Amino acid sequence: MDGIDESNWDPCNLLLSPGENDKYAVLVLNTPITLIFNTEQVLNLWNKALIRITVDGGTDKWLDWLKQNDLHQNTIKNIDLITGDMDSIKPETLEAFKESSTIIINTYDQEETDFTKAILELKSISCKLNLDIEYVVAFNSVCGRFDQVLGNVNTLYKINRRWPEIRILIVTNSITWLLSVGQHRIQIPSNLKKSQEWCALIPVGNKTFLTTSGLKWNLDNSPLEFGYLVSTSNTYSTKEENVVVLTDQPIVWSMGIKNLLV
Repeated sequence: MDGIDESNWDPCNLLLSPGENDKYAVLVLNTPITLIFNTEQVLNLWNKALIRITVDGGTDKWLDWLKQNDLHQNTIKNIDLITGDMDSIKPETLEAFKESSTIIINTYDQEETDFTKAILELKSISCKLNLDIEYVVAFNSVCGRFDQVLGNVNTLYKINRRWPEIRILIVTNSITWLLSVGQHRIQIPSNLKKSQEWCALIPVGNKTFLTTSGLKWNLDNSPLEFGYLVSTSNTYSTKEENVVVLTDQPIVWSMGIKNLLV
């Protein structure tokens, strides 16, 4: 796979220790916040973001998380943008933020999910404010709604067509994102390799041919397709520093991070 232009990914480093040059937004979806990171790490990630967004009832979920950790909204950077159709946010929460500097945008369109609409609003605001956003870190939780999981994956594919430059990371006790057509180098922390944490390459919608290195079970121009082979429950080679993926179609990459802090 030498001689091919590639995209580099180091999401674990971004989440653990965002730097001054990391250009990202934080987005809180309407699910309970169940992250493996400690309070200080979450606040560091929140405060260093170029823009902070809560999606509808995700506003209440963020405030609940602050309360559970004995924090107050006034002691950290404010929510910059609240979006959604406002059917799940508490009325009193919405009223309170109307008196603040937070921008509130009601996205009525029922043809798109609130997640998709929030990313598109972020794109619009980024252009207006001349913000060079490279990543969106989306706090989410896999909480039993399989349809919402698929809806979130659909958002990754939709945004890849409408804003291909942005990188969306869906974060819980795993990190999930979309690898576009081409070659990708993914930095894997050593403790994830040592603990043989899981990873997966999941084709959605199309047969996908992949070549990989750095995995325990590599692919060599192999077809992945639902109904045939799907690379779930894979893990890492302990002999190679990174994972490299060459794909001819967009494909979902997901990696467990429960042992990231061990």
